[in-house]
Amino acid sequence: MGTDPIRDALGDLGCSRTEIDAYLAVLDSGEATMRSVSERADVSQSYVYEIATDLAERGLVTVDESATPTVLRARPPAEAVESLSTRLSAFERAASDRYAATNSEDAGFETIRSPRTVRRRMERHVERATHTLFLVLPASELPGLREHLASARERGVTVYVMLTAPEPSAVDAEPIGEWATVLRSWDGTPPMVLIRDGRVGVSGAHGLLVGEHDRQAHAVAFGQPEVASAFYGSQLGNVWPMGTQRGLAPPPTLPASFAEFTCGVTGAALHSRHGTELLADATLLDTDTGEERTVEGVPVTAVRQRLVEPTNADFPVESALVLETGDGSISVGGISSGFGPYHEPYAAEGVTLREA
Repeated sequence: MGTDPIRDALGDLGCSRTEIDAYLAVLDSGEATMRSVSERADVSQSYVYEIATDLAERGLVTVDESATPTVLRARPPAEAVESLSTRLSAFERAASDRYAATNSEDAGFETIRSPRTVRRRMERHVERATHTLFLVLPASELPGLREHLASARERGVTVYVMLTAPEPSAVDAEPIGEWATVLRSWDGTPPMVLIRDGRVGVSGAHGLLVGEHDRQAHAVAFGQPEVASAFYGSQLGNVWPMGTQRGLAPPPTLPASFAEFTCGVTGAALHSRHGTELLADATLLDTDTGEERTVEGVPVTAVRQRLVEPTNADFPVESALVLETGDGSISVGGISSGFGPYHEPYAAEGVTLREA
């Protein structure tokens, strides 16, 4: 094990012993000529020029060739670290893209103990969301995610957010529609949860992200739809109702098509608050027989859900539309990527809503 933390860190970053000797020669005096570095590092001056180029590319030194003789100057440590962090971030993005092309990072379980890793996972999930995001997280995490959430909203993603302690009520909810569809807040400290598209996400202890990092706290990343459904059901039944509705996005412009049925139910609930009479188009699956049927322009007579107030569902995860068809009134739920429909006699993957 090394005894010099600077040498150890530079070695971990891939610097050779000679490069480390040269850098320390500059760092110890603030600046140094090529000759003095050559003597200190015990290498030829011609080789020092090569080393200087490498150290400059790493962001550790600057090379002043306007001086005679040429002078190397150590960059302030904070600037050097920022430069290294930028390079590492670029590496992470490039490597993540190539990794994602051949691997499924969402598969299985993974224990995470680093707050920084949890935050990066949350950002990545928000960036990759295609139709829904469900988040319960400390209000102090919102500033780092707000821009990403706004981008998701621009892509048409339905975003449900509950902000928890510390000080969730201090967050300005306006303009809510730019970064969330539904916003709630609660002064409690439940576990943080992010679920993307109803199938993958991350959940962890509240203390992992708030205040002095609790070294015993950890998070779990998961990639199974059944697990995501279990987390979602638990949150919707035990945590979501504890909050206060702070804001809602404007109802979606009609006609509006939703690839995910629950998003359509939320859109219908937003319109119901304004008294809009709706018609629906959908391909329905009979949950008993497996037969499909298509309905077009049928009236929506009721919206059953617990995500938007006022709520009227009989159980926490109920998300259904009651449609008036030629065969009478039927209840339609969503075909989820988890357990699937188990209450409604009909199910649909998506729905199109139009004004009556």
